[in-house]
Amino acid sequence: MRMPTLPPPPASTGKETRLGPTRAGETVEFSLLLRVDEAGIRRYLADVADPDSPRYRRFLTAAQYGERFGLAPRALAELEASLERRGFRVGPVNPQRTTLPVRGTARATSILLRTELVDYRDADGHRYHEPSRPPTVPRGLRSSVVAVSGLGTRSSLAPAALDSPRS
Repeated sequence: MRMPTLPPPPASTGKETRLGPTRAGETVEFSLLLRVDEAGIRRYLADVADPDSPRYRRFLTAAQYGERFGLAPRALAELEASLERRGFRVGPVNPQRTTLPVRGTARATSILLRTELVDYRDADGHRYHEPSRPPTVPRGLRSSVVAVSGLGTRSSLAPAALDSPRS
C-alpha cells in the first residue's frame, strides 16, 4: 500500500538558532495516521459521484466512514494498548478512525520514532522543536499506522485566499 506523502517542514530562513536536544521530559504531542481501506474509499467516491449509481449522492457520516473504511476497532485497541505500555497517552480517536492523537515525553517519542527532537528559536524569539530526521514508524505498528504528523511545532503562516473587493 502506498505511503501518504506529507508536506515537508517549513524551509529554514537561516535565522533560527539551534538550542539543542528537546528536554527529555518535555511533553510532545503528535498524530499517527491510521491505515484505511483505500480501495474501498476509491470505490465509494466513484459511486457517490456517479449519477447512474444507486449510491449517488448518498454521503456517509463521520462514524459511518470510520465503520466502513477506518482502522478496525480491534486493531485500534491493540495500537492504543501498545502505545500506553510505552508510556504514551492516546486519543480520543476521531469518528472516522483515520488519526490517533498521541502525547508522551520527548524521550519516549524519540525512542519510538527513532529520531531526536531538537529545539530551535526563530528570528522572532519563538521556541519550537523539529525532528532531526524523518520519523520511522516501528515495524510492529506498521499494520495500523502509515505515517506520523505534527511532530514538529514550528509555526508556518500561509496567506489566506481573499475574496475580491465588491464594486
